[in-house]
Formats: sequence, C-alpha cells, structure tokens
Amino acid sequence: MAKTESHYSRINDAEEIIQDLCDKYADVFWAVKPEMIIVMGVDNKTRSEAQKKKVPYFTKLKAIKGSEKALLIDNNIPSRYIIETYWDEWNDWKESRKQVMLSNELIKITVDVGKTNSYDCAGFKILISEFGVNWNVSDTNLKDMLINDIDFDLDLRPGLDTEESETDEIEDPKEEAEEAEEAKEAKEEVVEVEDYKTMDEEGDEDGDGEETPDDPDANPFE
Repeated sequence: MAKTESHYSRINDAEEIIQDLCDKYADVFWAVKPEMIIVMGVDNKTRSEAQKKKVPYFTKLKAIKGSEKALLIDNNIPSRYIIETYWDEWNDWKESRKQVMLSNELIKITVDVGKTNSYDCAGFKILISEFGVNWNVSDTNLKDMLINDIDFDLDLRPGLDTEESETDEIEDPKEEAEEAEEAKEAKEEVVEVEDYKTMDEEGDEDGDGEETPDDPDANPFE
C-alpha cells in the first residue's frame, strides 16, 4: 500500500505570533527576521498515539536549501526557514503553548542564515530556566508570553559562545614579536638548566674530570 503524501497549508496566525514575539522580545530573538519564516501545518494526517506519547508536542524547524532556496531567491521571496507542525494539534493548543513551541524553534536560528544552534539542553537553557524542565510535556508552568512580561535571562541565549571570536582584541604585531622573543629566551634557559642537571648527575659539573662532592662545604683535598 502506497504511503500517503503529507499535504501542507500555511498557518498565518502562527507567523503573526512570531512577529509579535520578535517585536516584544527583540533581545531574545535578536537573530530572527520574521519575514524569513514560513509556518506550515500538515492538514491531511495526524500523528499516531505512540508518536504523541514519545513527543507530546511537536514542531520542527527546517532551513530551506538547494533548489528550493534558489527558486525563492529567483522569485525575490525572503523565506529561508520553515516551521512544520500538525493542524489538528495546533488548533488544540492554548496560546501559551503555541508561543513557547514557536519560541523553541526561533532560538535555533542564528545570524548566519541557513545555520541553526544545536538542539540540546545546554543550548535551550533560556526556556528551561523560565518554564521548567517539563515545558515540552506539560502546560503547568507556561505563561502567555504576549500578555505577561517574561524576564528571560539573556546570558542563557544559545550560540553566544560563537561570538567570542568577534569580540577578541587584536594584538599589536610588535607586542606579538616581543612575546615570541621572550618565549624563545625562556626555552633556551630551560635547555641550559637541563644541561646543568645532566652534568650534575654525572658528577662533573666543573668539567675537570673529577666528581664534585655532594657537600658544598667539603674540603676537596681530603
């Protein structure tokens, strides 16, 4: 039996929510350009109970690539990402659930269009810290993000570590040369010390062919 192909239709109110979230929480979704995102819902299928048990709430972000991207560019269409979900589930979700599910996809988007932040707890601590570790299995701690003012911890935004190279100070070439020369001299000193220790182990550090006493105060003529 042939597998039924999924049919998609656009969820316009989801895109309006994205615009509102980006307007209100610009510091959180700083890398997101709402006009680059399309939200599509599967309208001819539903997920199985087993799938829902494994993942109670489902959305998925996909970067538009290859020929699809080329086609959009050729037609001056700015969309570069698609968020997928299922219409039947979307219609059952409360507003707070819709907002947090969309937020979960938005924080994956990076300033480098077409690339995304990794999907793991470390990357999405900003949601966990505000809504708890069970935010994706329970609505208990979810607040309406557009009615309430959520005080997100901006230090927990994903992808911040990738910006470190942009903020590093550029060292002066003269200082680099001086540091290199100092490192070279330090290395030479280490070699000299090692040679001294080698001769000392042989008991002939003064090069006279005779053992040097262990006691520096000892009389060499005794």
